[in-house]
Amino acid sequence: VILHNQQLQTLAMQMQSSWYKVREVGSSGADTVTFENVRCRITDPRVGSATHWQRLTQLDGDYWQRYQQERQRCQKFHARIEL
Repeated sequence: VILHNQQLQTLAMQMQSSWYKVREVGSSGADTVTFENVRCRITDPRVGSATHWQRLTQLDGDYWQRYQQERQRCQKFHARIEL
């Protein structure tokens, strides 16, 4: 579902209401809303000494993989809005 201005306003009002619950789902469907390029906060801290810094993604392959998964998740976020 691609949101237009009026749809976005309606969705924002629904999300502000305590009567609705927004739940992330794994993929899009007829009853979901897709948000593209959701603003996410993903950290890749610098670690090391004062003279030699590296990003954690450079040092830890598992962290790099989780970091990439989160970036992909933020590019297309699928949600179901429930009463």
